[in-house]
Amino acid sequence: MLPNFSKLAIATDTKLFEFLARSKGGKNKKCEEHLSENKESSGDINCAIDGYLMFKELKQQQTKDSKLDGDIKTQKNYIGKYIKIEVGDQKVEFQPLGPSGSSDNNKSDRFTNFQNQNLEWTKKTFPIVCRRSPKGRPAVSIEWNEYGEELTSFTDWYFLDKDGHRGHLFVQLFYDDKRKDEYEMPSNGYMKSRYLYVALVCAGGENAAGYGKFLMRVVEELGKKLECNGILLSTLSNSAGFYYSLGYRFVNKAGGVIDASDWVSVEEKDGKKRFLLDLVGDGVEKIAPKKRDRDDEERDASFISRLLKSANKMLKSMSSPLSLNEV
Repeated sequence: MLPNFSKLAIATDTKLFEFLARSKGGKNKKCEEHLSENKESSGDINCAIDGYLMFKELKQQQTKDSKLDGDIKTQKNYIGKYIKIEVGDQKVEFQPLGPSGSSDNNKSDRFTNFQNQNLEWTKKTFPIVCRRSPKGRPAVSIEWNEYGEELTSFTDWYFLDKDGHRGHLFVQLFYDDKRKDEYEMPSNGYMKSRYLYVALVCAGGENAAGYGKFLMRVVEELGKKLECNGILLSTLSNSAGFYYSLGYRFVNKAGGVIDASDWVSVEEKDGKKRFLLDLVGDGVEKIAPKKRDRDDEERDASFISRLLKSANKMLKSMSSPLSLNEV
């Protein structure tokens, strides 16, 4: 499971996310409710803690001489190697963290090796690029010491903007069902094939305007390099609109798309369309209502009984029946 990054979330108690929670769109397959990120769930796990799944399909031409096509062994061996890609005129190199493992020793070694190689980043830059400053509220961030060991335990590659100190990326490749099952990740529908998972992306600090979009272009180019079917990520409620504008759509753990079109508006400017999420609208329910229990039925029966008594009392108090002309 991902570490709890809910400290980065800005409160958005909206109908959209209640709809997503009931549509099984939470990363945690057990969650059924959307509550405030800092609020305890009553019985069920709160979907706002682990976030909501979003997926973007990558369109690309498969090649016959690909090193990855149909060769699971080669796909595994690709992990642990440096990968260079180009986005526009900028070159980016992803560094490997090496083969992952579930043992405590393996997790500790990966954490220690990463921290030793990037000590200044973990102490100074990491909390700065992950800081959020919602209007009217104190700035919040996450600290490396809180989440570093868990994050490095499943990361395959990472990229740190050491030149500009504007952001970082941590990603994981899911190439077969065994690995997907090990990490409780989706393995059907859109996620039946190989896909890249964004474990953490942050952009912030000075001169970071637009850098978040650049990092998403970077991860999509990496996905194409690895011939993935698409990019999967888990978004907190306040970041969903950003990802939606980049073409990511809500999905459930069964690999199906969740239709959130009732919360989407289209803005057209200079001949270009921009899709925006309405985070506070009611939308229109597209799923069955919540299953009723005995308490619901008893409350309804009590209400109807009170309503009938009130109506009978009102009729008895009338001296004569009302005619249509008197109404």
